[in-house]
Amino acid sequence: MKCVKGFTLIELMVTLVVAAVILGLAVPSFQRAIATNTVRSTTSDLVSALNAARAQSMSSRTRVTITPQGGDWDNGWSVVHQSSVESDETYEPSAKVRISSDIASIVFRPEGG
Repeated sequence: MKCVKGFTLIELMVTLVVAAVILGLAVPSFQRAIATNTVRSTTSDLVSALNAARAQSMSSRTRVTITPQGGDWDNGWSVVHQSSVESDETYEPSAKVRISSDIASIVFRPEGG
């Protein structure tokens, strides 16, 4: 008698069904994790820009302004230096992050306030 090695069609079908169920349960969790990481990344970028602008205003003893690009924080923000020593910087939020705020701009004075 021949010894045949391999899987039967039924075994392969059961394996595919089990894999599909596991993926069906895991995909929503991954989507939530991706959304959470996107918000955390954008928040971190904004906090870093605020901290850098404050430090630069104190070190250069000039005003540094953070303004939304195009009048909307969803498009990103710019760090504008009044001194010619530093170059202006722009930041873009991660995709699909909505930032709602009525604040037109943030100004750091040379004292750091």
